[in-house]
Amino acid sequence: MEDANIVLHNQNSEDFVIIWLGTNNVESDLKSRLRHIVNCSELFNDPDECIDYISSITKEKVFFIISDSFARNMIPLVYELPQIFYIYVFYSKNHNEKEQNDNYLKVRGVFFQKDSLVRKLSEDVIACSNCLTPISMLNLANEKPIRDLLKDNVTFMWYQLLIKILPLMSKNEIRNDVKSEMVKFCREQYNENPIVQQKIHEFDKDYSSDKAIGWYIQDSFVYRLLNKAFRTENIDIIFQFRFFIADLHQQLSKLHPSFVHSLSGKTFRTYRGQGLLVDELEKLKHNIGQLISINSFYSMSTNREVALLFAGDGEGLPQIESILFEIAVNTNITTTAPYANIAKQSFMDGEDEILLSMGAIFRISSIHKESGTNVWIMTLLLVGSNDDDPLKQLTNELGNQIGNEPTILTLGKLLAPMGEQDKAGRYYQMLVNKKPTDPHIVASLYNNLASVYYSKGNDTLALATYQKVLEVSSKYRWANHPSLASTYNNIGLIYFRQGDCETTLKNYEKTLSLLSPSDPILAAMYPYDHPLRMNTYMNIAGIHDSKGEYAIALKYLRMTLESRRRTLNKNHPELADTYNNIGYINNKIGEYSTTLFNYEKALEI
Repeated sequence: MEDANIVLHNQNSEDFVIIWLGTNNVESDLKSRLRHIVNCSELFNDPDECIDYISSITKEKVFFIISDSFARNMIPLVYELPQIFYIYVFYSKNHNEKEQNDNYLKVRGVFFQKDSLVRKLSEDVIACSNCLTPISMLNLANEKPIRDLLKDNVTFMWYQLLIKILPLMSKNEIRNDVKSEMVKFCREQYNENPIVQQKIHEFDKDYSSDKAIGWYIQDSFVYRLLNKAFRTENIDIIFQFRFFIADLHQQLSKLHPSFVHSLSGKTFRTYRGQGLLVDELEKLKHNIGQLISINSFYSMSTNREVALLFAGDGEGLPQIESILFEIAVNTNITTTAPYANIAKQSFMDGEDEILLSMGAIFRISSIHKESGTNVWIMTLLLVGSNDDDPLKQLTNELGNQIGNEPTILTLGKLLAPMGEQDKAGRYYQMLVNKKPTDPHIVASLYNNLASVYYSKGNDTLALATYQKVLEVSSKYRWANHPSLASTYNNIGLIYFRQGDCETTLKNYEKTLSLLSPSDPILAAMYPYDHPLRMNTYMNIAGIHDSKGEYAIALKYLRMTLESRRRTLNKNHPELADTYNNIGYINNKIGEYSTTLFNYEKALEI
C-alpha cells in the first residue's frame, strides 16, 4: 500500500496534497469532493505509513485531516514537519469535549460536519494557491563579469530562454500531435478525477490558439499544472504544455500593440492582491531597490478595490500575509514580456484584468503596511530590458548565445554551461523520446546528451550514447565528416579519465584526422587553427606528460601556443593556460629559466 501511495505522489503535478488519516468509512462522494479541491488526495489508516508518506513529499504543501481518534497523539508528531501547511481535526460524530489546539497555529479548526470541513479546506487551498507566485531575485552587481552574471541569475535566464525557444519548437511541430500529447498527459494526471476529466474533454474539443488566455485565467487544470511547473521549473510539464505556452505568449503579443497605443504613451497603474508566505515577504523587504522577475504569466487589475478583495484582510491565515502589489507601467519602455487588457476574455464581471507574459522584470520601490490595516503595500515599477546596465548586459549576452536562428537544441546547449546539467539532460532525453526524423538532429541530441552524462561522471552511459552518434553517422554515410571530431575527442576524454591512455590517444588522433578534410569547402570550415584542434593538441600533450614523454608533450603545447597567438586576443585566458602548461613541463625537465619565463607570461595575462 505504501509503495502505491508513493508512486501516486511522484506523479502529482499540482502544488498541494490532501492527506486524511483515519478513514475507514469515507464515502466515494466525499473522496470526489476532496479531489475536486486538490487532485492528489490520499487516505490512510496506519499512522506510520501516513508519516512515511508525508516525509517522502519534497515540493508540495500538505493539508492534513486527522480523525479524532488520532488527533491527540499525531498533532505533536507532525506539527513541525515542513510539509505540513494546515491541519484539520474531524470528529465522526458529535463530541462533548473539544481538543485544546490553541498552541498549534497550523490547526484550522475542529469539524463535526463534512460540509463545513470541505468548505474551510476549499477556502484555505484557494488562499494558499494565490501565495505561490514564482518570484526570483536578480543579482546584478555592476562589477561582476558576464560569466558570473549568467551563473548568478540562472532562474531568470531559464525563463527568458523558455519564452524564446518554445514558440520556435511549436512552429516546427504538427499542432494536432502536440495538442494530443498534452491532452494525454493531463488525462493521466487526473485519471481518478471525473470532474477534471470532463474539463479536459472540453479543452480537447473546443481549444484554439485564440482561446489561450481564456483557458489560462480559469481556475482549471491548465492554470494549476502550469503554475506549479513554472514555480518548480519542471521541464517535464513545461515541455508537455509547450504549444499552449507559445499560444498564450503570442496572443498577448498580438494584443499588446493596440493596448499600448490606446494609452497614448501614458504610465498607468495596476494592482494585484494576494497572500504571500511570511518568509517570501521578508526576502522582498530586504531587497528594496533591487530587481525581481515574475516567472509565470501574471494577472493584475486596474481596480484597486477588486485587488484588495483578493489580498484579504491579513487575519486568520497563519504563515500568510496579505499583500497588495501596486504596479506602475510605463508604456514607452521596451519589455520582453508583452501585456494586454484581457477584459473580453475574463470571466470576472466588472474587472479590467491585465495579463502580463512570463519573465517580466520589476524594481521594488517600497514596502509598507497600510495604516489601520493588516495589508502590506508593495510598489513595483515594470523595468525595460535596456533600463539597467547589468540587465542590458545580461539580456544582450543571452541574445548573442541564442543567435538569430535558434533551434530546438539551443535551450539544452545554454542550460548546461549555466550549471543546469539535470535540466539539460531531461530536455535532451525528451527530445530523443519524440523520435525526430532528421538524422543530424538525432546525432546532435545524442552527442549533447552524452556530454551531460560525462559531466555528471557517468562514463558508461556517456560512452554508450556517443556510440549512438557514431552509429547514426555510419548509417547515413558521414562517418568521416569533420563534425564528428568533437565526438571522438570527448570519447578520448572518457578513456583518459579511466586511465586507458592508448585508447585515448587513438581517439585524439582520429579527431585530428577528421579536422584535416581533403574537401576544400570543408577545409575552409575547419581551418588549421580551429579551436578543437588546439584543444586536442593540449589533450595529447597531457597524455604524453602522464607517460613521461615530456619532449613530445612540449611539441604539442608549442603548436597550441603558436595557433592561439595567431587567433586569440593577447589577454585571452586560454593563452595564459597554455603558457602555464608549458612552464609546468619546463619545470619537470629542469629548464628553470624557461619555466620562469612562461609562468611570468601567464601571470601577465
